[in-house]
Amino acid sequence: GDPGGYDIVLPDDVIATGGSMIEAATALRQRGAKNIYAVAPHLGLYKDGKGVPALEKLAAANIKVLGTNTIPHEFTDDQLRTIGCVDVSPFVADLILEKSKGGSISKYFSDEALFKRSNGNGNGY
Repeated sequence: GDPGGYDIVLPDDVIATGGSMIEAATALRQRGAKNIYAVAPHLGLYKDGKGVPALEKLAAANIKVLGTNTIPHEFTDDQLRTIGCVDVSPFVADLILEKSKGGSISKYFSDEALFKRSNGNGNGY
């Protein structure tokens, strides 16, 4: 469809160097897209072949980033203006604990459990 006038969310599994996101954002902006949001569960945010950090390139391209801390990073206050990082460590810790006791983790992925976590009525994930 036509992205003109819309905010766009670009999902991916990993944001490594940011190159793919920047290419997509450039093409979308040429077609009139407004704000661009890159969303991925894993934020590699590595330097590219020229040594330029991904987060620096994404910020320069005016792309907001949202991901999780499955790959640890420490962000500066300035970097936090363009990135949101959700802490998933309590959730992962619960999964590991449950499995280590021989339990099932399927209960963590039911529609009801996901709803409770998403609206704040669950255990805080």
